[in-house]
Amino acid sequence: MNPRFNIETINDPRLDPYRDLKQSSRTRWKRFVIAEGWRVTERLLQSSLTIESVLISEDKLEAHQSLVPKEVPLLVVDPKTCEELVGFNFHAGILAAAQRPKRTTFEKWAENFLPDEPVVALPQTNDPDNVGLIARTAAALGVRKMILSTSSSDPFSRRCLRLSIGAVLKLSLFESPRIGEHLQALRSNYGFTLFATVCDPDAPAIAELPVRDRSILVLGNETEGLSTDLKHLCQHRVTIPIQSEVDSLNVSSAAGIMLYEWNRQRHPPRSNGAPGSLKGGALPE
Repeated sequence: MNPRFNIETINDPRLDPYRDLKQSSRTRWKRFVIAEGWRVTERLLQSSLTIESVLISEDKLEAHQSLVPKEVPLLVVDPKTCEELVGFNFHAGILAAAQRPKRTTFEKWAENFLPDEPVVALPQTNDPDNVGLIARTAAALGVRKMILSTSSSDPFSRRCLRLSIGAVLKLSLFESPRIGEHLQALRSNYGFTLFATVCDPDAPAIAELPVRDRSILVLGNETEGLSTDLKHLCQHRVTIPIQSEVDSLNVSSAAGIMLYEWNRQRHPPRSNGAPGSLKGGALPE
């Protein structure tokens, strides 16, 4: 049986991790990682992170209490208090707080690369929705490691975690304050080939350029793309041919197309046309 606490006042200090949750992007200074909704909460509870507590609305207690390991404190609040606390219309009725993972070093993150390791790099992806969606797609298509700059949105923010449906927790992440230097090290010291994603009809299409054994897909900023320095650092430029007046795709959509092509090249389709490494369950959750 969980240690259960019926919270009677919004000023209860046990609610502190759940305050000001609308700050969804620049949250690296926060101590806690927050999961929202039963599915992401379940995945946070199954992760290696240290769980602080689970907050649940009274009207969701019967439906979701079984998700919570018996040693985790369960904070029960009435629906009105819950909505007042988090600052938005909270239909899901369940949140969980875990201690934020400690930052790793570049050398530690770079251990145990596979011979054909695919990596995603986000030098400056500012939208937490895009970071979360890219993480979800990357994990689904065989990526284990992602490097992003500290000027990108926080991958452990509530919104990133929710949009990734917890996939952020399955990736090995490195948050770099000097991403150009670290990408150069991956190229020079670890044998990676860097692919710059560009909006340029003269660049090779992603399907025309064979993926290398160790490859990094470097995705540009939502509005400005990649910097000139990063383009020069990459050995190849790739694009997605667009046959309309639309000049570009959302970065998360572009990442999905390019990573699918990489996965297809690494795992050729079976005779029935299905990629060899993919399983069912690709419908939205």
